[in-house]
Amino acid sequence: MSDLSCSNENLSGYLDGELSSEEAKAIENHLQNCAHCRETLNRLQALSSVVRQFSLPVASPLLTVQILNRIQSSERYSQNPINKLLQSWGLLSLFFLGTVVILFGSVLFEVISFIVKHLATVTSLMVKLSWQLPLDRTNLAVGLILTVGAIGAFYGFGRVYSALSREELIS
Repeated sequence: MSDLSCSNENLSGYLDGELSSEEAKAIENHLQNCAHCRETLNRLQALSSVVRQFSLPVASPLLTVQILNRIQSSERYSQNPINKLLQSWGLLSLFFLGTVVILFGSVLFEVISFIVKHLATVTSLMVKLSWQLPLDRTNLAVGLILTVGAIGAFYGFGRVYSALSREELIS
């Protein structure tokens, strides 16, 4: 080891007995001529002896078992396909999606395709109808509920579509 190749890694390996006998002899020869490396080795030895004085903390067997059970149960939970979908959709969008499917299941896709095909006509009709309804609490509440439900349902469909495409079940 020359002065340019002084390395704490070499000294640490020497201290830990990880070097071959040839490398250890080279380090010993270098230490005879390099005060900096001797001082560094002395500091490493002092640090090593201080660290050895501390005992490692011991976890109770009960705590170890509880931690391992949680890790294993969370792995099983996350691998379940239904749980993956629940995590990606969120419970709120799942609730809206379930409500919409239960209420409108058989005609849902026909209604959506009709709306998409005739979007301009439907929008115009909705605007005309909204101007003809009286502005009272009942109509406002029903309108708000339908609007929130529609937003929730479309959000849920978007989440379902993105989850299915992530799982490569649809393209």
